[in-house]
Amino acid sequence: MSRKWLPMFVLLACGLFATTTRPLAAQAFQHPGVLLSRAQLDLVKTEVNAKVEPFRTEFQRAKDSEYGDLHYKPKGPPATGVIECGSSSHPDFGCKDEDADSAAAYVQALLWYITGNSAYAKNAIQILNAYGNNLKAYTNSNAPLQSAWSASKWARAAEIIRYSNAGWAPADIQKFSDMLTKVVVPIIYDGSNFNGNWELSQIEAMIGIAVFTDNRPLFDHGVLFWKQRVPSYFYYAPIDGDQPAAPPRGVPPHGK
Repeated sequence: MSRKWLPMFVLLACGLFATTTRPLAAQAFQHPGVLLSRAQLDLVKTEVNAKVEPFRTEFQRAKDSEYGDLHYKPKGPPATGVIECGSSSHPDFGCKDEDADSAAAYVQALLWYITGNSAYAKNAIQILNAYGNNLKAYTNSNAPLQSAWSASKWARAAEIIRYSNAGWAPADIQKFSDMLTKVVVPIIYDGSNFNGNWELSQIEAMIGIAVFTDNRPLFDHGVLFWKQRVPSYFYYAPIDGDQPAAPPRGVPPHGK
């Protein structure tokens, strides 16, 4: 499986992400707060409206992309409610469709925030509800990676829609939250010994879900896994010595 292109203005927005020096334990979650704060979203909106480059050009690319289509319709989930993803997308029952839908939900949410066009909000809500109401499970070998890839985008989209007066019904918000916590979290919670890409994707998804659902224990769990995984993923000999740190959850069995 591979992630499809996302508009550069999304990446520019991501680059505005900043950390704080206050102790995490002293903070309540601020919303919207999955990757981008309200101030950061407002800055992107201001730059786009002022036609500042490269924001303006990349915003237009987003509008013109398949993910920003005003007539976008959800591709999934499968009628069974089960997404099955095998190695290298064989089989692929709903995998690429979910990848596209989660990307579209995020881009539509961003476009709604920037333009105020309610059609984008309705599109994002339609996608989120399709999965919140109908996604029941992930199966096969790539389930931990597929669910993590998509959940990182699901949480970003849902956070913006929930906290921007987009008209997302409380009952639907609860169903989507339940889908994330009951379907996705159990698959990703224990991390992975497969490789750093898998586990770091799972960590990103856990932290995003934690903020969206105001789940401090899950957030702390994700941060702990991040602190454990990063030293074994980024290796710099002058500091780390002859060998990188061992993967925190071991290595996969031979041949996997």
